[in-house]
Amino acid sequence: MRPIFFLPVIALSLCFSTGAVLSDDLYQKAKVLFEKNKYSEALKIINSANISADKSLQPRFLKGLILMKMEMYDEAEKIFDGLTFDYPKHPEPYNNLAVIHTQRGDFERARKSLEAAIKTNPSFQAAYENLGKLYAQLASEAYKKAIKKTPLSDNSIQLSLLLNITNAPFVISSESSKVAESASVNIDSTRNISGINSKSVPKTSKKQISDTVLEWASAWSAKDVDKYLGYYAKTFKSSQKSWEEWAALRRSRINGPKSISISVYNLKIVSESDTDATVRFEQHYKSNLIDSKGIKTLILQKIKEDWLIKQELFSK
Repeated sequence: MRPIFFLPVIALSLCFSTGAVLSDDLYQKAKVLFEKNKYSEALKIINSANISADKSLQPRFLKGLILMKMEMYDEAEKIFDGLTFDYPKHPEPYNNLAVIHTQRGDFERARKSLEAAIKTNPSFQAAYENLGKLYAQLASEAYKKAIKKTPLSDNSIQLSLLLNITNAPFVISSESSKVAESASVNIDSTRNISGINSKSVPKTSKKQISDTVLEWASAWSAKDVDKYLGYYAKTFKSSQKSWEEWAALRRSRINGPKSISISVYNLKIVSESDTDATVRFEQHYKSNLIDSKGIKTLILQKIKEDWLIKQELFSK
């Protein structure tokens, strides 16, 4: 039984090379046929042009999707593999190669393809989600083998196949930057807390705020997800996701990498009151997937006796 693919649609921005062999009209016609599950007809249109000689991204990507739907995985692999060579800055072909490798039960190659997608664009959310699914499956297999039971079959993994290429630059929003952070982090409790207005908040509150940040980083580094999530207010703002959806996504992100560590440098309480505080610091996060640095801003709110995060921003 083949795995069921969930197919999230990513915004499409068409961009053809000036010497495209396949006309835009024919491409659009093939795309409509593909969306109507008329794969053979769509493939005929694509094959009517010599796209192998042409370097256009979109028609070749569409052909790869059609071949996958027709379960012609060897041919589809050649298409996506060629796209990673000709368009190395696009993570989508790497992702779809991972789907093909998973279909064959080759989880190691699937992992490498997803890691390549993330290396291409560290804020590419779909690859993190698929990598989390893959890690969960590999962990289940290891457990099954340890207790001498039959390993789970490849149809237990449901990686997301990407249907479109995004040609626009990836915008690092507060949400997408959190995706990039999610596969990384290490605890170096370097404390250089400066720039504090000593008249605003009692000294004990300042210490409580800074300790909260360092303990939050430590929980993240230790992959203690429940403790980590405990530092966030239920009113935490995360794009358009509910707290529950965001927490589930964070759990997947943190459990994915083999190791996580975070270093906190030059922590500053830039504003504070009896009930609110804004903290800014240099964050260096690292895992077996990513090594990245940036500026993290945490906006905290005092709820009863605890300081909890109600919003966070990250920039490079």
